[in-house]
Amino acid sequence: CGPTYQPAECVRNHYKVEVLEYGPGAYDGLLHTLSGNMVDPGGAVRVMRPFPVPFKDPEGFLESLSELRLSEYDMGKKSSQTEGFCDNYLCVNSVIDSSLTALEIQVSGTLERLVGDSSIPSSALPNAKVQYSPSFHNETRFYVADVSSPRTESIRINATAASNMITGIRINGVSADSGVFGADIKLDYRTTVVSIVVTAGRYEIQSTYTVHIYRPLNTNTFLADFSFYGYNLLKFQEPNLTSVPEPMEPCDMHVASLRQSLNISSHHMCGGTGSALVVGTISLFQGLNTSTLQDGAPAGALPGSASSTRKLIHPCDDTFLVTHPVLKESCAKADIDDIIDCEPQADSVFQVAAFDYNWPDYLVNVESRTEYLIASVSVIDKNAEMISIGKVRNCREAPRSSGCEGRDFTDFGWDYGDYGIVSLRDKHESPPIDVDIGSTVGTVTVTAHDSITKGTYNFRAVKLSPVVDPEILNLGSYLDGLIGDSEDPNFEMEFTLRMAGFNPLWILDSFFRQNLEQHVRKYITYAAVVEDAVVSVKIYGSPRNQSACRLLDPGEAGGGVDVKVYAKFWKETDATHLLAWLEGQGWHNARGFTFDGYLLSFGPTYKVDGPRQRTFRATFIPTRHRYEVTLPTGTRHVPLTVPPPPHVPPIEGFGVRVNGEEYTLGSTFSVEVPRCAIGPRHCDARHLTITAEACIFDECVTYTVVATIPAVSIPANDASMRAVNITAGPTNSTAGGRIVVEYSPSFFHDVRRFSARVDGGLEYVHLSVAPNSPSYSRLFINGRPTLPYTEVPVPLSLLETELNGLLTVRVIAEDNFTTSDTKIHVLVDSPRGLMTDNANALDPLKGKYGFDGGVLPGGVDTTPPEWKESYPRVEPVWEGGPHLELAAQTMEPAVVYWALAVPWSRPPTSREVYDAVVRLNHTKTRLIEGSVSDFIADALNSSVPATTESGFVATGVMTSRYSMTREERVAVTCLDPNVGFDVYFVAEDKALDLSLNPAANRQTVPTLVRGV
Repeated sequence: CGPTYQPAECVRNHYKVEVLEYGPGAYDGLLHTLSGNMVDPGGAVRVMRPFPVPFKDPEGFLESLSELRLSEYDMGKKSSQTEGFCDNYLCVNSVIDSSLTALEIQVSGTLERLVGDSSIPSSALPNAKVQYSPSFHNETRFYVADVSSPRTESIRINATAASNMITGIRINGVSADSGVFGADIKLDYRTTVVSIVVTAGRYEIQSTYTVHIYRPLNTNTFLADFSFYGYNLLKFQEPNLTSVPEPMEPCDMHVASLRQSLNISSHHMCGGTGSALVVGTISLFQGLNTSTLQDGAPAGALPGSASSTRKLIHPCDDTFLVTHPVLKESCAKADIDDIIDCEPQADSVFQVAAFDYNWPDYLVNVESRTEYLIASVSVIDKNAEMISIGKVRNCREAPRSSGCEGRDFTDFGWDYGDYGIVSLRDKHESPPIDVDIGSTVGTVTVTAHDSITKGTYNFRAVKLSPVVDPEILNLGSYLDGLIGDSEDPNFEMEFTLRMAGFNPLWILDSFFRQNLEQHVRKYITYAAVVEDAVVSVKIYGSPRNQSACRLLDPGEAGGGVDVKVYAKFWKETDATHLLAWLEGQGWHNARGFTFDGYLLSFGPTYKVDGPRQRTFRATFIPTRHRYEVTLPTGTRHVPLTVPPPPHVPPIEGFGVRVNGEEYTLGSTFSVEVPRCAIGPRHCDARHLTITAEACIFDECVTYTVVATIPAVSIPANDASMRAVNITAGPTNSTAGGRIVVEYSPSFFHDVRRFSARVDGGLEYVHLSVAPNSPSYSRLFINGRPTLPYTEVPVPLSLLETELNGLLTVRVIAEDNFTTSDTKIHVLVDSPRGLMTDNANALDPLKGKYGFDGGVLPGGVDTTPPEWKESYPRVEPVWEGGPHLELAAQTMEPAVVYWALAVPWSRPPTSREVYDAVVRLNHTKTRLIEGSVSDFIADALNSSVPATTESGFVATGVMTSRYSMTREERVAVTCLDPNVGFDVYFVAEDKALDLSLNPAANRQTVPTLVRGV
């Protein structure tokens, strides 16, 4: 837009011509061009081609065409340089130049190395140069760079501009000086985009350079912490027992034919009915090497040791020993105070206790009552994607189950089913991990930041099932004392064997340890032979000698375990066989009694302690099932207490029955000593059997205590009777050919009058008696001396005439002063008399006017019977216990109904007494249902028993051959002595006139005898 040509559209008087191509305004020698190439000011100038324009060609332009030379102009001034190059005046520090001449990237910040990661390379440390590609060129506007470590947190950039006339440089929007490192740029993981904008002196001219910087993702998969609430982790190496023989039962190892060859007729562990050694000496060690092994087993790799570059220290040399309960319980002796490290502990050797990120396998021993575990985990790399734990309960499906209730699991994820894998972010509690009896295996998997790399930790929760048999620990202090008084002293012995080839790390697994202890116990019990031996075995890590170095790897350097054995025998002679076995190293020398290959593979095995022996007062032994004791004289009850088994939780299905009754564990069960039926001083020595049956579901064991009840001492003035026996028959009949004559009342030591009735056709009555005291002075029947239980025949004819139906027995006591007379009234009936009585249907009515006869009453009897004076009555009888005798007699033939009732029950009607006797259905409310003793006990526990509808304790009917016109008695036995019982009597006619008057003549109101 010069002064000569000024097109209407021109608004400015200068134009920008790129790459030296003239445009419409290139004239008058005023050429406004960019020097060289705007991207590369140092580049060659291109040859221009004529460009037709509608205006006059300027002189300078035509000149340049004729000379085929290029001239460059800036602000109307011609370049002084030759063709194709920019001079300093035109290209350096140009106000229109926005290019860079250099670009440098440097690390400015690096995070500390994560635990478990390798060292950070020098290229990732601060001030290290960051390489990029392609190489820098001012025309290249896009670059790519990688930092070598994910721990590189920031970089800085130095961008150098080509012109010092630039407006400025901004890196990611932050102003920066040319040729100087700018502010730190924080790197994101993966790609961070850095934009470098250069603004020329003329602000409308800008150049943008872009750098993509890649920061790799972390691959750290280590846990920072791993624990179970309430339990401690132990590092663990699974033993490799592929070369070790399978364990065998003793009875399979030593078969029946071998036992027979050793003169063992049976063995209680092998299906025999008992243990029986044939008389004679068993040659256990004949022809075998019995040289004693010395302490200090040869070193060498243990059988089953796993070869690994990572090792665990000996558990008894662990620095956590003092505070770690599992380690303390597994070590026979704590050597922690005298640790001698003969060589530095390498990085590949680990303490057994506590978590270490670099150890993958862990063990946790849980208590038998534990149902689930809660894991707590955290990762070293806080950017790790997730933690996955196997075998968790799905709390979304069971939100109210134990361990789930009240907890928020919305951030957790499960796969399908009730159990699966849960994913949780860092530092979270897991859902419940249910643990079963035995081993519960699970995993904790960490997915690294890169979503690809994974690391897995394995754990095994060991939950022991208590080894229980249906057995009783003891029967209480009372019976224990009787056992000690009645039996020979018990015997016990203790000794220790060392299995020098056993890795003590293995017994940290309580399940493995329990199985090993049980297996050793079986073989030692088998060697003891006797059935009642009680053998217990505990296994510990063998202690290290104080002068020895700490065992950094017991799997290679030995170590061993100590087997501590305690054996208890019923008597000292029972231990003979086990003592001989121990003395002769029978575990590998005694034919028929050696350990199996499984146990021997952990040898050499040798004795290191014992046997220590002692005898002690006999006591209850759970493996012994029969006891014989003697009760103290006068014992009325035997208390028995069975404690609950010491298992938590209680053993499912365990129960005890005592003498067939359900028993509550821990309570006192009282077994009553039976009393003599014929009196307190009439007891000979006899036995009481007490049984206690322990069961786990259907598997039961019965313990039997046979208690001898000593004979009661009899005083010198005892003239009581022990027995009265009456038979009848011909004089030449044998005892088996005669009939037994019943008499009443039943025999009791202080009853002095009995009644009997015999048929006159039997000819003789045979009487035999016995005094209570074996030291009695003399015994007479009808005045004639006789001996105890000697039958004395008495002719019936003599009995009816001279003896007036009376037999008299006299006992003179040991003191020759005290005597007692017992009278037996025998009524002899002739066959005719019996037939006549049975034929005369009106005979029962004689009783109204006396049994000896009279006249029949006139008319029909419509009144109920009346009581004989002083009847009915109730008399207490205490000999042998709280008993009552009911006595009744009526003025005419009758039947008497009676009911014994508690005093707080409602008085009954006559009909209720009658109905209760004959057990009609509608009277069941008056009879006490269930246990009478419980009913009475419940009432007595209250201060004032409430009136009850139920109240009848016992009911009955009284009849006699005299139809109650003579006294009849009934005994009610074994009543509660704390209650004064009421007795209700109701009499009813018994006569054939009832056929004329069918309504029963029954007393309308019961007769009450109160408070006996």
